[in-house]
Amino acid sequence: MESPADLVLRDTTAQREPFYLCPVIQGHMLRSRTLLSASPVCQAGFYCPERTGFDLRGCPEGTYGPDPGYWSVSQCRQCDGGHYCSSRNGTAVTGQCQEGYYCSHGNTSPQPRSQAGGYFCPEGSAAPRHCPLGTIGTEDGRASCSACPQGFYCPGRRNGSLSTTYECPAGHYCPSGTWSKHQYPCPAGSINPHTRMAQPQDCLPCPAGYFCLTPGMRAASGQCDAGYYCLSGARSPTPDDGGTTGDRCPEGHYCPQGSSAPLPCPLGHYSNTTKNSYLSNCLPCPPGFICGTRGLSLPSNICPAGSYCPGRENSGQQASSPCPPGNMCPPGSDRPVPCVPGTFQDLHGQVSKTSINSS
Repeated sequence: MESPADLVLRDTTAQREPFYLCPVIQGHMLRSRTLLSASPVCQAGFYCPERTGFDLRGCPEGTYGPDPGYWSVSQCRQCDGGHYCSSRNGTAVTGQCQEGYYCSHGNTSPQPRSQAGGYFCPEGSAAPRHCPLGTIGTEDGRASCSACPQGFYCPGRRNGSLSTTYECPAGHYCPSGTWSKHQYPCPAGSINPHTRMAQPQDCLPCPAGYFCLTPGMRAASGQCDAGYYCLSGARSPTPDDGGTTGDRCPEGHYCPQGSSAPLPCPLGHYSNTTKNSYLSNCLPCPPGFICGTRGLSLPSNICPAGSYCPGRENSGQQASSPCPPGNMCPPGSDRPVPCVPGTFQDLHGQVSKTSINSS
């Protein structure tokens, strides 16, 4: 039996008759000059133009014909996006576009065009895809994008520019896959003066005497307030967390601005108040008492018997002095008490007087 592609009209008598093209139903092919009603449907993968029923034509490369009965090449379906059609007379796509490449429509090759940097193309891609945030693609023909390297951030394509890496800014750290420069700020109470840092451990505690108020600091926010002290890692200029990162200045001490630890009131002084800012807030030891150590919130002792304690108006004065002859000094004396008439005291450091015997 003759194939459709080789079908021709033949004379059936010795006498050749005139050749006429007979109208043929669209999408059918003519087997006989007398057979019109039973002409078969044009098979899938081919098309049969109108009035040329003997002319069986294949759908071209880049297209395919999944259904029978086509009469025009325009009915051959353009190869689907993400696929290629490499053969003629195809009834289905040949296969998927190869990874690293993309096939829009009508492609005849699995490697028609590769994507540019900043894109990736998995198998069967109809169009290149932008690298996701936190990844980067610097080479053509990639099926996937690489994670952004640590110490950098990768925001993807912006304003039409190619995907690229940017240095992690000071005050932040950027582990692998970071997509924003503000994604990982160093927490409040810490700083990072360097770029390209990658781990939380790269954030340094705020230096003692200073505070770091907000996240993402490259340097301290400022000095600790007067009347307070700031330990390493302070987040506030007036910390009040029981001494974890600092506290208000305690009794017996003073704390100028920028204090990393309380300063004790000197010998001969005391302070029974908190939040002292200056040395002048330390009070001189009152008369009749001794302030024998530093950092006192109250005088340490009452002036001992046999001595007097005038109080310390300046650091050059002694805390206590022995009671001189002719005087007596009971406990708590702020000055020698002279012997009354009729009594005497000829020794140093005496507590009471001696009576004069009359004859």
